[in-house]
Amino acid sequence: MSKNIMDTQGLKAVASRAGLSDTYISAWGEPTNVSDTVLIKLLAALGYDTKNDTSLEASAERKQRVDILSPVLVIREEQPVDVTLALGKTVRIGDFSWSLTLENGECLEGWLESQVVSDTREEDGKLVFRLADSLPMGYHQLTLRRKRRKSPFISTLIVAPASCYKQESLKADKKLWGTTVQLYTLKTEQNWGIGDFGDLMQLVSGIANRGGDFVGLNPIHSLFPANPEGASLTALPPAAG
Repeated sequence: MSKNIMDTQGLKAVASRAGLSDTYISAWGEPTNVSDTVLIKLLAALGYDTKNDTSLEASAERKQRVDILSPVLVIREEQPVDVTLALGKTVRIGDFSWSLTLENGECLEGWLESQVVSDTREEDGKLVFRLADSLPMGYHQLTLRRKRRKSPFISTLIVAPASCYKQESLKADKKLWGTTVQLYTLKTEQNWGIGDFGDLMQLVSGIANRGGDFVGLNPIHSLFPANPEGASLTALPPAAG
């Protein structure tokens, strides 16, 4: 990197467009500024030319150019699969066809023109077409082809669950019971005065034998990189048999 001093505002503007924030909340809960040096190193790691202001802006124009089709699309299960395209106002939508290869190998095909649900390009907006009313969960590949263009536009289409997994008992509003513990508070005749994983196994078995449904456990790993001394006490070796 050259010795040229970069314009801070221009640097932060490029970083923001790249998805990098110039502030954050530290592990101590304090607002903290990211230095220009760190932003420059991060942008360089992302492939930007950070030699000087001019080269940075030029590389930003190349890298931050809006793709016609996003490389990854995430859709919720049982929702309409609407795909947004960044097409110019004069682009003929009749020139586009699409194919979708599902995770199970099944292939679907169609034409863009017959499935448009919104076209606001005249107002500097985008075009949206409906690929399907719904798709099965999984990782699928969408391929968009344009007449007289050799290489297609490709996107990974991820259909995700609408919510996290929930046990059938919770769906049925069944009341569950269990216990929450901090591992190091468990004491048995076998340990060294502080709970270990052997004690945890005994606790889980005991709760299960009594009809319990869960054991809630506090984190048992190093919690804060800014405070390495705060590692979990359960890092002690288990007691000898």
